[in-house]
Amino acid sequence: MNAREKLKQLINNRIVCVIARGSSVLELEKKIYELKDCDICWGSINNFIPAELILNKINKSLKLVSDC
Repeated sequence: MNAREKLKQLINNRIVCVIARGSSVLELEKKIYELKDCDICWGSINNFIPAELILNKINKSLKLVSDC
């Protein structure tokens, strides 16, 4: 299976949300419980610990991490 096929399988027709650095992270942290039941493929750029901490609150984890 090539990289494109693996990515397609991982996303599986879900919405992809990328958590990046900036003030929007604070807003996400305030509203994260509203997204608890949504089937979202979560992503981030590099090793971004705040993203993992926020997602841990709703028992979710990053599925995509771009290592730049």
